[in-house]
Amino acid sequence: MNILLQKYRILGIKGEGTFSEVLKCERVKDGTLWACKKMKQSFRSYHEVNNLREIQAMRHLNPHRNILDLQEVIFDKKSGVLVLICELMDMNIYEYIRDKRSYLSERTVKNYMYQLCKSIDHIHRLGIFHRDVKPENILLKLHENLLKLADFGSCRMLSSPPPYTEYISTRWYRAPECLLTEGHYTYKMDIWSVGCVFFEIIWSRGVPYNFSDKRGTGIAKLIPHASQEAVNLIQCLCSYDQDERITAHQALKLPYFREFRDIDQVRLKSSTKMMDVSKKNICLDKDLTAALPRISEEGKNDSDSKFSVITNLPKAQSLPSHLSHHKERRKRKHKKSQENQEFLSHTGLLPQLMVHSSAVNPFSRANLQTDTSKFNAGSRLKILPNISKTTKSQKPSNGPTKNIYRNYKLAPILGAKREAAGL
Repeated sequence: MNILLQKYRILGIKGEGTFSEVLKCERVKDGTLWACKKMKQSFRSYHEVNNLREIQAMRHLNPHRNILDLQEVIFDKKSGVLVLICELMDMNIYEYIRDKRSYLSERTVKNYMYQLCKSIDHIHRLGIFHRDVKPENILLKLHENLLKLADFGSCRMLSSPPPYTEYISTRWYRAPECLLTEGHYTYKMDIWSVGCVFFEIIWSRGVPYNFSDKRGTGIAKLIPHASQEAVNLIQCLCSYDQDERITAHQALKLPYFREFRDIDQVRLKSSTKMMDVSKKNICLDKDLTAALPRISEEGKNDSDSKFSVITNLPKAQSLPSHLSHHKERRKRKHKKSQENQEFLSHTGLLPQLMVHSSAVNPFSRANLQTDTSKFNAGSRLKILPNISKTTKSQKPSNGPTKNIYRNYKLAPILGAKREAAGL
């Protein structure tokens, strides 16, 4: 909780449920308002937090216009407190229709139901079903006429095999297959819940629960102000057999939502036009860059401008994975090449040996051949004692000897010269 208070200022309580409470918070850094969902359960490790089904689902489903956005996850390991920072909405559907004294307009109902079906279609396409669709989990932002689906704490993956949890979803929105089977239900349970929410929004008086033993009169008599298309859609969503129940994707294609499909198409076209305009601006920038004066081969500009533009720059290259290893190897190669260059740049008195090409630095500008004509016989005799000082003194012998310089054997030129001179 201390980590939360360092970053956010709590302004009040928005609501409370069985597993969490929602707080209204203000970010200290920039003053923006957010919803803080504080879990009542205590967590012990980051691994347990990352495996939380709600966090995984919200990360998987976002971004989407009709799915609540998860901004940040705050976990205090000392206290075990877990907090989810989400975008702040105005209210939920239940709060919206609770104090209404008149029916909502059919266009308003149609707009909200279209967005709800889009959110359900999105999560079903991504392999998740909600299992707790109800008015309290459907949030609204009134000034934008925006609806978002929230609270994914009960969701499951479609790939997980049944049976599922029997006691799931709120009682008034639970599908018949959830009530009558031992956990053998599918994603169609969300469709039944959507139909119940649809009826509740149109009726604007909550969920009826006082049912008599008499045969029902039908949905149309309960909502006489609704259009026949709306009644037909509710009947398709709340079909008793889940196999006959339509999907959210099929519901979006019905004539009932034609108006908002057209609005979506207009919005899509406008967004594509904006993308085309941005692409044209990028192309225009490239053309202007190409039209700028370039430096000619002689080093002069093609015009009087002093600026030059390089349009095609080389791509940045990543560093080697083992940088220290490559540095040490380069140092060893450089040291070895320096030793070879010291030998090759000698006075020429040493015999010419075969040098392997890999031992020589190819980028070195050193002259590999030494001119020996500059040295006469006298100079050679003066230089030889200096070379002999680098080796250990040895006992004189009667036969010809060989001087050793480092790892190379010198030719017996010293004894030959002495015999020629009569020494």
